[in-house]
Amino acid sequence: MTNPLLIVEVLSKSTGRFDHIKKFENYSTLDSFREYVLIDQNKCSIETRFREETDLWRKKTFSDINGKLNLRSIDCEIDIKMIYRLVNLNVETK
Repeated sequence: MTNPLLIVEVLSKSTGRFDHIKKFENYSTLDSFREYVLIDQNKCSIETRFREETDLWRKKTFSDINGKLNLRSIDCEIDIKMIYRLVNLNVETK
């Protein structure tokens, strides 16, 4: 990986803990890296971490299927229901 700005991980039961802790620790040493997104594949839960300063990361969790995910590093907003559109979450998506 060369100079990533944004990294998105889809979590699984087997990799979730590693992605949350170890991968983030490794990625956060990269100067270019600004935002980390962790998407739960089994429920509507998305966690973002955005670098505000060298050692200051802002964490935010999204769980509203009708909400919007703001990716600050690339100035992009995505409807959360579009992320989960092919996933059976047993929730209302109207």
